[in-house]
Amino acid sequence: MKKILVLLTALFIMVSCSLDNDAKPFDLEFLPILSVDTPEVVVPGQSYNFTVYYRRPNDCYFANGFDYKADGAIRTVALQAIVIEDSDCLSLDTAEMETMSFQFDCPLVYSNSAYLFRFYQGENLTSGEDTFLNVEIPVQQ
Repeated sequence: MKKILVLLTALFIMVSCSLDNDAKPFDLEFLPILSVDTPEVVVPGQSYNFTVYYRRPNDCYFANGFDYKADGAIRTVALQAIVIEDSDCLSLDTAEMETMSFQFDCPLVYSNSAYLFRFYQGENLTSGEDTFLNVEIPVQQ
């Protein structure tokens, strides 16, 4: 009797797990940042909004936040997008620039005289290396 119960339970579990779902496959990519609004200076202990401007290549791209890496005085920022695959995508070549913002908190104790923000702008078509918009922002002590 116990074996039949275990067998029926296992059969029920296998039947209830469906491999068919309506979720579309997606990928993550970085969108090139075309320009950025930054503060002229930052003050330790203060917070600042940075606004980046970008264009989506088609309507299958959806901005999904920032990839942000800190290394000493260098901050590298990339705009991450979800890309829906296997869809009929409409080109957005003539689309207006879109914006997305993030907050930068300057630590209360900071010993360097400036931050270097590196905003991802895509790959160099010739070398294949990543290119960046570099913005140096002084720290007012």
